[in-house]
Amino acid sequence: MIGNGTVPVREVVRELFRFVLGSSLGRKVATALAGLGALGFVLVHLAGNLVVCKGADAFSGYARSLHALPFLPLLEVALACLFLLHISLGILLTWQNWRARPEPYALRQSAGAETFASRTMIYTGLCLLAFMLFHLWTVKIAPANTIPAYDRVMGVLSHPWLAVAYLLGVGALALHVSHGIAAALLSLGVRHPRHDAWLALLGSFVAVALAVGFTLVVLWFLYGKGHP
Repeated sequence: MIGNGTVPVREVVRELFRFVLGSSLGRKVATALAGLGALGFVLVHLAGNLVVCKGADAFSGYARSLHALPFLPLLEVALACLFLLHISLGILLTWQNWRARPEPYALRQSAGAETFASRTMIYTGLCLLAFMLFHLWTVKIAPANTIPAYDRVMGVLSHPWLAVAYLLGVGALALHVSHGIAAALLSLGVRHPRHDAWLALLGSFVAVALAVGFTLVVLWFLYGKGHP
């Protein structure tokens, strides 16, 4: 039992940290869980953004109701920790892989399921980190809080070059997710040769859905009804 004197909660937490930080398997599992959690947030975030199709009032109303949640600050801290955990462990695992094989192969051979998305995970991940900081600054930090959410987003995405930057971020997200889902499930021991193709298809489907959804939002503000 946990917490009734048999196994102190503090010991459980200590062993959990030891597993995550002290073993490659633990780091992979933690990276996978954090990545799937971050993906869940992105999907919910997209669903909220698509409210813009109902108009400016609906979008600003959605933003006001979201910011009125009493536990929002706690949720934001939890999300920040989730993303930082996924990013830091992803960088650490990649560095360890490079360290284990410091010299590149003289001849790269096809590695079965290896794809462009799998080979560039660290790069698309770093691009997403830069994009998230850019997004937070342009939409959440720089504008005054008194400006309605719709007008804040309009102030960014109505500029073609900023819209292009957002579309590049969407592309990095789609590429990262297209391989990330299957990689996460592999780390969690879920994958099996009999349904690997279905999991790869799932990753591609989610990636395309994210790309299409966020692109529609950007184009709505740039060219659609959101344009002044």
